[in-house]
Amino acid sequence: MKITNQQEYENFRKYLITNAPLMDKSELEKKQSVCCSDYKFLGYTIPFDRKLAKDILRNGYDGILNNYKSEYYEEVIIRGFVISGIKDKNKMLTYLDSFVNQIDSWSICDSVITNFYVYKKNVSDSDFKMFADYAKSEKEFNARFGIMMMFRYCMDEAYINQVIDVIKSINNHTYYVDMAISWFLCECVIKFPDTGLNLIKQKIFTRFIQNKAISKCHDSFRISDELKKELKTYKIA
Repeated sequence: MKITNQQEYENFRKYLITNAPLMDKSELEKKQSVCCSDYKFLGYTIPFDRKLAKDILRNGYDGILNNYKSEYYEEVIIRGFVISGIKDKNKMLTYLDSFVNQIDSWSICDSVITNFYVYKKNVSDSDFKMFADYAKSEKEFNARFGIMMMFRYCMDEAYINQVIDVIKSINNHTYYVDMAISWFLCECVIKFPDTGLNLIKQKIFTRFIQNKAISKCHDSFRISDELKKELKTYKIA
């Protein structure tokens, strides 16, 4: 599919609406409930959305960058997949913020962050600063986006201490931000056991974050039973 102008973007929207999977209202409401998005749902699967985004990237995509709407979940997430797939970093960054401000759910955020072509091989200090700035946002899903980008692309020796400093500085305690921080702490325990355990020991996070992180660690197959037992002793009553 080619989307290079406004008319082709409107054709794209008509295609999505016309070819939407046959689902009754209760099925769509259930899907929307799981994804926790306020956008209207057409019922497509994430693999379909990814595949269509790749087709748009191959054939022409400027129209989805410059002529976009925020009515349907699928048109938002497909636009996100397109932006994340752009190989020209400067061009991708031109449109990134407009997409981040479209995010209204964990599902859009977490699905798209795995796809960023330009960050798969290298993250610069300026990239990290941008992720950190998003992470410290007062907007729930801007903050989650920043945390999850650090989680996905900066969980290494080069950046882990800086990531921890950012995580400690976050004052936004909306639900999906706290869930992202909990997930980060669990992953930190897995990849950097001494560092992660020390963070848990300090009990510097809220009760919800601390206990949720320990719960996630307990559910992980990558953490030993012995360490899980120790982590339980640091739960906040």
